[in-house]
Amino acid sequence: MRALLFFLSFTSVVSAQSEFDLRFTGELPIYYFPFYDGVQLIEIDYFSESLARGQHGDGIHPRGGSDYHDAISLDTPNGFILRSSTGRVIKTFGIHDMNAIKLLPPNEAETITHRERLKMPKVEGEFEDYTWKDANGYGYRFRGTKKPDWHEYPWMNDYFVGIIDTLGNVMFQEVDYFSHVDGEYLVSFQAKFAIYDSTFTQTMNYVSGSVSRAALNRYFHVTTSGETNIIDRFGKKVDDQDHLSIEPARHYGGYLYSMQTELGVRWGIMRSDLSYVTPALYIEIKVLPRGYAVSDSLTSFALLNEDGVQITDFGFERDAFRYYEDGTYTMYKRHPTFKEGMIDSLGNVIIPLMYDRVKEFRNGIAGVCLNNKWGIVNRKGEVLSELIYSEIIHVYPKHIQVRIDNKQGILGHNGEVILEPNYTSVSCFDNDFLYLSNTQNERFFYNTATKEAIPCPYYDTRCFQNGYSSVEVGAKSGMIDTNMRVVIPIEYDLVLDFQGGTVLVRKGEYYGLYNANFELIKPPKFKYFRIKESGGYEVY
Repeated sequence: MRALLFFLSFTSVVSAQSEFDLRFTGELPIYYFPFYDGVQLIEIDYFSESLARGQHGDGIHPRGGSDYHDAISLDTPNGFILRSSTGRVIKTFGIHDMNAIKLLPPNEAETITHRERLKMPKVEGEFEDYTWKDANGYGYRFRGTKKPDWHEYPWMNDYFVGIIDTLGNVMFQEVDYFSHVDGEYLVSFQAKFAIYDSTFTQTMNYVSGSVSRAALNRYFHVTTSGETNIIDRFGKKVDDQDHLSIEPARHYGGYLYSMQTELGVRWGIMRSDLSYVTPALYIEIKVLPRGYAVSDSLTSFALLNEDGVQITDFGFERDAFRYYEDGTYTMYKRHPTFKEGMIDSLGNVIIPLMYDRVKEFRNGIAGVCLNNKWGIVNRKGEVLSELIYSEIIHVYPKHIQVRIDNKQGILGHNGEVILEPNYTSVSCFDNDFLYLSNTQNERFFYNTATKEAIPCPYYDTRCFQNGYSSVEVGAKSGMIDTNMRVVIPIEYDLVLDFQGGTVLVRKGEYYGLYNANFELIKPPKFKYFRIKESGGYEVY
């Protein structure tokens, strides 16, 4: 499968790279297996070559991408050699250039057992870690001998793939592709499909049509007549349903299926384990992130939750529902006038269908709009503030930023007005000290505990952390406390916030350190700095 998918995606970019030198100059790993009946199987690790080419990054993939991604895209199956106890090569499988391979004499090569090799990770990465056994089963993949016209790319000079067992016997040869999942091989050859078990015993003979994996030991078989059957590894139909089609359901990993009913073609929903969520009842199904918009008349839709339970009546438009991550859906109706509301995944009304606009919940608060005026509601749908604001700008974990005309203010999560909207800008929302400016271009720190606005003479300042803030005057930086007292002189080119009880400063190109008592413990005489694993800055 990977070889086929690679061909389809890779051909779109290879023409631009025909002169790019992708030759591998490193030493290929070689695995020597023990002798059996006087014959030894040897594995040549071409995947290392793929990994090296993947490290060219943008040279191969104009869109860029990780080394891991590029290596997988360029995955070259390993080659194999059978040799006798005297060192004579008996047969090769998928070897690119025998002259480039230097084998150790049979009595000098250290061997690895097949069990050890099959347990070795093929790739160890941040997002994936799978073994050769996961990828290939109890066998080894090699590439066959049919050569397409990719001469400028010698590592792709063959296309069909095969499998040999641990003794070097060919089990599959020159198949279009195969995939191994859950101990079963799905094999394709000349547009026909067969299934083998982990011992390479064929359980389903080659069939026409298309076969794809569906669930654990289950497959979809699209017949030549266009019907879709669910079959097991023996090719037997596992239920008595006659599906016209089965399609993946976006977002879920489940499926949508269609059937011929007395009312015509109708659609239903199927889980990823192929159990049925709903019967085939609907003319159309639109998949949402955590639910479905379903229609019984092409113009009238209702909402089902992810369990297939209908949680609204019909009468909505196709795009009337939008899911939000905290288990709520907004919905709208256009007639007689456009109105929005919100329900949860059980169908409970959280916000009545009466507002002109409804925003998603953030930190338990949602904005609602009626007659161009905004207010806030909680998860019970209770209105916590008057609908008097031009905008609910954002709901932060501590505060809510609001606007009336061009002036900004702050509300608490209970709707209490913390700061009247009289300021041109407000920042540092999740801090006990808000940073404000007014129309006179004056700056203040607002103490939310004392509700006191403290004039700030500094135009460039950061939010307070642990009661301190770095500030700038012109091109120089220092640090102040909440009483506007300078605790680190405003004479440095850079002052960073506390890290592990230390503050990093820079003067010119040299770094120094202050401690938590604002004592200069390392004068700025050091060229470099780093953050220690235990926390805090270190200069050297």
